[in-house]
Amino acid sequence: MTETARPPENWVNYLTVLDDQPAMISVDAGWIGALGHGDAETLLVLEVAQKHSARGEIVARAELPALQELAEAIREALPGDYAHLVARSYGGGKMALYIYTPHPDDILALVDEALEDSDYDHASHERQDSDWSYYRDVLYPDEVVWQNISNADLLEKLRAHGDDGTTPRRIDHRALFADRMLAGDFAARMGEIGHEIEAFTDHDDPELPVAVEFWREDAPAELNPLTEAVIRITAEYGGRYDGWGTMVVA
Repeated sequence: MTETARPPENWVNYLTVLDDQPAMISVDAGWIGALGHGDAETLLVLEVAQKHSARGEIVARAELPALQELAEAIREALPGDYAHLVARSYGGGKMALYIYTPHPDDILALVDEALEDSDYDHASHERQDSDWSYYRDVLYPDEVVWQNISNADLLEKLRAHGDDGTTPRRIDHRALFADRMLAGDFAARMGEIGHEIEAFTDHDDPELPVAVEFWREDAPAELNPLTEAVIRITAEYGGRYDGWGTMVVA
């Protein structure tokens, strides 16, 4: 077994669809730089059945603290050198914990011991996943989720300065591309959805050296659908959306 230092924790929470069910995921994004850490080639999934109907919610609010306490008990029981808890999800009537380890049987024994006095039912299943593809492709946030998180952070910063996020105003955006032809085609698409093209500028990135600066009037509090659309259009031209900015409107 290879023992190396684990990366710093970076837990991120987001809403998504998992196994065709609405889900809430809490994922340690720090692992994206250490895929396949050590010899942890088995993904062990522990599932705890929820007791109460969520009644339109992903997880019943009254039950969430008990499930979180249970998850923490499991986490404390895991040996940090060969059991890596990378994510936790709620949805489909259960809480699931995702653990990469080279010794799933040992981990199951520790979990059974940790939950010995619990009245929650739990089950498990495992899969070989040496390159951590399930973490990378399913659990780890995609570009749209990261942008939604960034949108929320920027909105909070604006509010801290007395901003009314529901008030439309000029929102400046930027996207990066490999060449001016792709940038021009993208700019034409942005014009079709109401954006004004401000400038084409040079960007200090050999792979994406051309920046398109564009803007439209929108409310910061309502940007998620727009930035998702822009991200997907940017990707069609091999580019990367680089974010937005605006002035405070009290």
